[in-house]
Amino acid sequence: MALNEQQQKAVDTLWGPLMILAGAGSGKTRVIIHRIANLIRHGVHPENILAVTFTNKAAGEMRERVAGLLTSSQAERVTVSTFHAFCMSVLRHHIHRLGYSRNFGIASEGYQRGLIREIISENHYTGPGCDSGLWLSYISNAKASLKEPEDIFHAENIIRAQDVANVYRIYQTKLRQMDLVDFDDLLTLTVKLWQEFPNVLENYREQFHHLLIDEYQDTNTVQLKIMVMLAGERKNICVVGDDDQSIYGWRGANLSNILDFETYFPGAAVIRLEQNYRSTNTILKSANKLIANNVNRRAKNLWSKQGDGEHILAVLCENEHEEAGFVCDYIRDQVVNGNWGEFAVLFRAGQQSRVLEEVFHRKNIPYVLVGANSFFKRKEILDALAFLKLVSNPKDDLAMLQVINVPPRGIGDVTIEKLRELRKITHLSIHDAADTDTFKSAVTPDIRENVATFNGIIRDMRSKIPESGAVYPIAVELLERIGYMDGLVRMYKPREDAMKRRDNVREFLTSIAEYDEAKHNKGSL
Repeated sequence: MALNEQQQKAVDTLWGPLMILAGAGSGKTRVIIHRIANLIRHGVHPENILAVTFTNKAAGEMRERVAGLLTSSQAERVTVSTFHAFCMSVLRHHIHRLGYSRNFGIASEGYQRGLIREIISENHYTGPGCDSGLWLSYISNAKASLKEPEDIFHAENIIRAQDVANVYRIYQTKLRQMDLVDFDDLLTLTVKLWQEFPNVLENYREQFHHLLIDEYQDTNTVQLKIMVMLAGERKNICVVGDDDQSIYGWRGANLSNILDFETYFPGAAVIRLEQNYRSTNTILKSANKLIANNVNRRAKNLWSKQGDGEHILAVLCENEHEEAGFVCDYIRDQVVNGNWGEFAVLFRAGQQSRVLEEVFHRKNIPYVLVGANSFFKRKEILDALAFLKLVSNPKDDLAMLQVINVPPRGIGDVTIEKLRELRKITHLSIHDAADTDTFKSAVTPDIRENVATFNGIIRDMRSKIPESGAVYPIAVELLERIGYMDGLVRMYKPREDAMKRRDNVREFLTSIAEYDEAKHNKGSL
């Protein structure tokens, strides 16, 4: 398929700074690989080209597509990399200049969290806002913005900023003492290396004459700094992105990188890719009108040659239950000969499947959940249910085994096996076996105390079950006392996964409240 006019213009604009504003579905990757091939046709050596993107998968796909347009020799000499992989290569050769060894290690996320927890414990930081996962994200975002500990000491948007700044300072010191860096350091140390040793930077400028950056809307401050430094006086830099598709601000992405591109590279050419190859004009016109309400954006007008297509039906529902009911009724009215598979329901967040699943079940509509487990089969929901089962029936051994160490309280496989053996001998439930002197004498004082505390919470909550049979207040207090919501942050990585699971548990609590209300209303009729 031939390039369209704007795509061809982007491919042919080879010298100086260029920003390609690539709307959704406009063929941006195709433009990038054809631009690389065109640079080589115009005499640029393959080894003088650097293309960077954000994931190993994206980099691999780009390499494959570049190889389809070039000879194998040419393709092998073009550097296609992620930001982190490129910077790691730089540091492997030159980090000794900063006092590290070339064999430096990279701290895993689990190691980082453990180190932060250790520092917090050593400095006796406790109380509200003391969250190792949250503090690590503050530190990561500070590095993404090239901020040192002293720069965040008085930050108003950081809870306990002075404590976080101190932990940040100690964290960096300990990493360096152990000859370790984290993934954020790969970028920040590259900037530091080039600032302190300009001759090293100059060598890389002589190697890479042309830079291409994919998904530019997701770059942060340190990534922009690296590319600005590397572009140097040549300024042969091409960025491809779309401010309307920027969703990683919470992770440090700086939208001003794309909004203010000409500030960093005066005289830059700007080319808009607005022809969409995925959707009909009805969809695109609606999207254009919606997205035009964004305040900070570069104007684009997506269009398609695929015709207008079907009309969009917009329905305003009072709540999520009415919405789910409408979706089910609409599908039932439209389905022909049992072809349920012709319909798809898209939703934004995982927890939103809960009400839809309930209504699908109730109305006997078959469905397959794609990309996630059924809401009520997710690990965090099954755990929450197990806690409630124990309050209802402490002798439920399956529930007890499922959550006795959730969140982690030091009750490992050895302790659980002792409880299983004791159950065989005494014929007691695991809950009751844990209260025996035999078990208490067989474990350490810490484990004995942790198990006793857990059992005590279950017994106490059982005694609080209201005569009304309302489940919601019991569930909320139980999960709070168990420490389950905060524990999710420790149990699941990365942090965004933990936050999604926490949202799912909150949605589960909402379903319990709705159940209580429905039961109350039925009883009052």
